[in-house]
Amino acid sequence: MAKSDNFPNEIEGFDDDASLDLSCGEEIPDTSEMYRYVAYRQLARWAWGYLGQKVKVVLPSCAVNCIRNTFPSDSGSYTGFKPQ
Repeated sequence: MAKSDNFPNEIEGFDDDASLDLSCGEEIPDTSEMYRYVAYRQLARWAWGYLGQKVKVVLPSCAVNCIRNTFPSDSGSYTGFKPQ
């Protein structure tokens, strides 16, 4: 599965020149990293509903692998889950 050319237009509220401002103040530019972040967040919201800022869940590895294959990192390295 590859990222379509019109993917940014499918996400309501995102412009082609947009960047994502995380609640912790870190800004992610409009790249595959931003799309991975949005995909992880939307998957968690779909599966568990709104969890709040401090609640974290481990996503299924099959979903994480699919998201990483769809929106690969330029460097090939990923952060992974950070337990609290």
